[in-house]
Amino acid sequence: MNTLTGDFGLSATDASGFGLTARRYFSSRRPEMASRQEGQAAVFGRQWTAGTVAELSGNKWAYLHTASATSVAVVDGDGEDIGFTAAAGAGWKPGSGAADLTPTGSVTGSFTLEGNEGTTSVFTKVDTTSTTWQLSKSFLPTDHSTTSVYSEKVRVDGQVLARPKLASQPSEGRGARRCARSFSSSSSTNVSIG
Repeated sequence: MNTLTGDFGLSATDASGFGLTARRYFSSRRPEMASRQEGQAAVFGRQWTAGTVAELSGNKWAYLHTASATSVAVVDGDGEDIGFTAAAGAGWKPGSGAADLTPTGSVTGSFTLEGNEGTTSVFTKVDTTSTTWQLSKSFLPTDHSTTSVYSEKVRVDGQVLARPKLASQPSEGRGARRCARSFSSSSSTNVSIG
């Protein structure tokens, strides 16, 4: 409970293993938060935002969206966002709380977000008409640190939305094996080793 804002937040871990965590978050001040997230399928229901946490790369971002004609915002697993404004000439100017993040890319392609702690996150669209970019991978400047998130395009009420389908990353002591976590709207989670 945040006594300053009156917000009661609740988070839950649905599955965790091999350095990947599938979690959800609820906010009493924003009870319909998941259904209002632009371009995102509410995989845990209208009240819960979904997020995949990758311990290996330290990524906390879920997706990036256009905030206006001249700005974009990156959103974390709790539904909180940080904005960037298009800079004169080229590039992006960080908003409040984003001084340690450097975005590159354009609204016609993909985006890359680099943090000053070394984590790089890459965002791509599931459809060319989308106004959101899904986290597709995050990595550190070291070998065997890439976490990949695969999203699928779904239609809900005539809208094209993104739904996370699979997340994978290298696992210590497993050689070429990867842990993959599969998400579905029925809230069941399967883990496969291959």
